Amino acid sequence: MDARHAHKVFLGTEVGDIHAGLYDNYPKYRGFSSGTLSQEIFDATFVLALKQALEGEKPLRTFLFVPTTMMNDVQPYLQRGAQALFSRWKGKGNKEVRVAVVQKLAEGFKHILLGSHSFEGEPTRWVALGFQRTDKDIPEWMGSALLDVPPETDLQRLLRDDPLTSV
Repeated sequence: MDARHAHKVFLGTEVGDIHAGLYDNYPKYRGFSSGTLSQEIFDATFVLALKQALEGEKPLRTFLFVPTTMMNDVQPYLQRGAQALFSRWKGKGNKEVRVAVVQKLAEGFKHILLGSHSFEGEPTRWVALGFQRTDKDIPEWMGSALLDVPPETDLQRLLRDDPLTSV
């Protein structure tokens, strides 16, 4: 399953520009060069982690690297991600299919290992969240796999800051 399709299956939402930038450049890029978190950045990174965890016959261990200083900040995003993932399948379609899908997603979710360091060498399956390419304490293989976050356009900034459109 490609990353765009995984996004729609896992989250039930359309793929946005930020998501597409990462998905279309995977596996060369496995996260964003950004020291801040946003829902879009988390969702794109999380979808890639879950996609990798579910690529095999059985769920595969996949690392989600996060700086130690951001570990507490990531927890609410993980909780919202899990809630969105599982509530999406609640009460929809054939019960047997739904149960099988939820069980598979749960197994994949369990195989995502959240951590800040395991830098003995590049793991086969991994994504990174909250690191910047310029960070001194990350390995070269991680830094070179971080994609620049596209700058917010003036129109996006105006719409976000306009009280009439941000309701």
